[in-house]
Amino acid sequence: MSSAWFFYALAAMVLWGLWGFYFKLARQQFGEPLQPSQLLGLCVAQFACMMCVGVPALLALRVFAVPVEFHATATRFAVFSTLAVLLGTLMMMLALSRGKASIVVPLTALYPLVTLLLSQWLLRERLTPSQWLGVLLALVAMGLMAQGRS
Repeated sequence: MSSAWFFYALAAMVLWGLWGFYFKLARQQFGEPLQPSQLLGLCVAQFACMMCVGVPALLALRVFAVPVEFHATATRFAVFSTLAVLLGTLMMMLALSRGKASIVVPLTALYPLVTLLLSQWLLRERLTPSQWLGVLLALVAMGLMAQGRS
C-alpha cells in the first residue's frame, strides 16, 4: 500500500474544515436570532447544490408557497460549504482506498482544526489557553498518526 492516502486524508481534512468555515460565513450574513426562514434558505441552498436539483426544488417550493429567504452572499457561502464537503468526501474515499481506515479516519476527523484556524485568522475569534492546548495536542496526535503511514 502506498502512502498516497496521506495527501488525500489531509485534503479531506482541509475541505471539511472549509465546510464548517463557509457555513459559519453564510450564517453570519443574517442577524440574531436566526429566523426559521433564514435557516431554511441556507439548508435549501446546500441541498440544491448537493443534489443538483436547484431548479426543481425552487419550483416545488413556489408551488406550495413555502416561504424561503435567500441572501446572495449567504447562498454563495452555503454553496462553497457544500462543494468543500463533496470534495472532502471524494478525498476521504481516495485516502481510504489507499490507506488504513484505522489511520485515515482519525486523521480526517481533525478537520475542525481548519475551521478553528480560519476563524482565528479571518473572523478574529479567540481561544483560551486551555483550548490552545487542545489544538496543540490535536496537532501532536496528527503527527503521531502520520508516522509509519502505510
